[in-house]
Amino acid sequence: MRLVGLTGGIASGKSTVSNLFKSHGFPVVDADLVARYVLKKDTGGYNKVVAAFGEEILEADGEVDRPKLGRIVFSDNAKRQVLNRLLAPYISSGIFCEILKLWLKGYKVIVLDIPLLFETKMDKWTKPVVVVWVDTETQLQRLMARDGSTEEDARNRINAQMAMDLKRSKADIVIDNTGSLEDLEEQFRKIGDETFIIAALMAMRHPKSIVLSGALTALIVMTVLSTGLGRIVPNLISRKHTNSAATVLYAFFGLRLLYIAWRSDSKSSQKKEMEESFILTFLAEWGDRSQIATIAV
Repeated sequence: MRLVGLTGGIASGKSTVSNLFKSHGFPVVDADLVARYVLKKDTGGYNKVVAAFGEEILEADGEVDRPKLGRIVFSDNAKRQVLNRLLAPYISSGIFCEILKLWLKGYKVIVLDIPLLFETKMDKWTKPVVVVWVDTETQLQRLMARDGSTEEDARNRINAQMAMDLKRSKADIVIDNTGSLEDLEEQFRKIGDETFIIAALMAMRHPKSIVLSGALTALIVMTVLSTGLGRIVPNLISRKHTNSAATVLYAFFGLRLLYIAWRSDSKSSQKKEMEESFILTFLAEWGDRSQIATIAV
């Protein structure tokens, strides 16, 4: 199972990217939804927060007035730390339960949408990490327009989080959301088609011996299969046309993967792992895709 980290700043467009993941079939665990649940009336998190901040944070129906609580903690760093400390165990266990449910349903890739991914150190459990980035001024204007908040309140909320540029430096994949929705969707499409897949393959946590064995086994199976069918297909299609199609498809898939690998961005400290992962991925993809395509012809 692979856990993909998704994070960003407030009003950066992270929720939009989260919805794009959902629309492409990826299950998403939303930490904000988990946090809302653990603050429901009469839950453990609710009782601790009310005990710490008093009943003045409650609405008439007894539920927590989240905007009011937000104004309190975002203007006072000490109170914000208290809130985070009180809710962290409940949110973490809630996220774990959601992951477990999805795993039991058979999902192999799960996206964790967590605003405080780096702050809570949960990035250590996710790979790759996708950061939705915007510049501070754009973030400020979007937040004020979205919530109708004052500039002071908006800046307090932004300053309460890790700086966007720092998050960007920690990311495996960065989505720049300073443009239009169409620009955002285009970046996401590229991630889904190329970068995201390569990054996920490079991030395998299995022992290299297992990965190598699996890759070599796949190559052997595909070679035997293609060789066997290679003796049958020419009897149905002329050898000249079969060889021509095989050459074109072999070159196309091989060169395409080389192009994707060339475009992918990796940090220098990961160079060795990238080379090893690239070799395995290249061999598996080249052998797998080109031979399957040849068989199909």
